[in-house]
Amino acid sequence: MKLNKVLNIFFTIISLFIINGFSYAENNDEYSRRFTALEIANNTIKNSTSVRIKDFGNGNRILIEILNGKLKGKKGYINLKGFKEINDKFLEKYIGTTWGALATHESIWIDAELKDIDMSKYNWEYGIVLFSTKYLKNDNFENRFLNSLNLVLIKEKMELNDKITQYDCERNSSKKFLYNFNDDIYGLLQESGIPENYVFCKNHFWNKYNN
Repeated sequence: MKLNKVLNIFFTIISLFIINGFSYAENNDEYSRRFTALEIANNTIKNSTSVRIKDFGNGNRILIEILNGKLKGKKGYINLKGFKEINDKFLEKYIGTTWGALATHESIWIDAELKDIDMSKYNWEYGIVLFSTKYLKNDNFENRFLNSLNLVLIKEKMELNDKITQYDCERNSSKKFLYNFNDDIYGLLQESGIPENYVFCKNHFWNKYNN
């Protein structure tokens, strides 16, 4: 009797692992598509795609559902620009929140209407910027830049001296994006709240404090 009881418990545990495994795989497959910068740029007329954060994945993956445009209702993930790894604790509180999604080209925000520009000719950068939905329409890139989830997470890492979150210092486009906050390229040096001498990536040639 004892052996049967032990076997029943064992098979119950195995069954639960299998069921949970299938459930995880199904959910993971649902968000397996990566939305590229070009797809985000082409989704709506003025590059003002709205997304809802559903969860987060490995590295810098943010699992999203697209709320408007040609891709409305589609699920997948984006890579959050500027990061290689993000602390789960930073992201948990943003699950269920809605953001604008913005693609960049050579660290410049693209807001031109599609009828005036051939988006396919641009060399689109890796990673997406998520910004406050207050700036979805008729606003300049500086406001989107300064009200982005990307900047919020940079500040959290800086203020909490977080070691888990890592910047993407291997990709040139990512390094350029990060240094826009303290290199004063777009006049954002004072407004961003990031000190001029804050080091994003060691030995980056643009940072005079780190040569």
